[in-house]
Amino acid sequence: MGADVVEWAHDTWPLVIDAAGYHGSLNQALTAVAIAGTVVLVGIGHHKEEVLPQHLVERGVTLRGSHGFTTELSDAVALITAEPERYRWIVTEAHSLVDAAGVLPGLSSTP
Repeated sequence: MGADVVEWAHDTWPLVIDAAGYHGSLNQALTAVAIAGTVVLVGIGHHKEEVLPQHLVERGVTLRGSHGFTTELSDAVALITAEPERYRWIVTEAHSLVDAAGVLPGLSSTP
């Protein structure tokens, strides 16, 4: 797919993808993005999120929303399944669907 894993020696990133969607994740993404960087909001939270406009304006941050899977999700799962070590840097935890009910409350309480 043309993507490379790179080491980044900075406190901020040029691109931050918020795929979590929990309360506070958008502000964490805005804190993590570099000046003139882009935050892509993918995770859909069902709560109000308070954002200070100065986080966007003074730092020249672009905030983009992205939604609408067709085949991308199944393609991504197939890639991760085929080469799990390649994506270990971004997939921090994996749980079975059987364990989901017991695991999800703990994941939503800590970012």
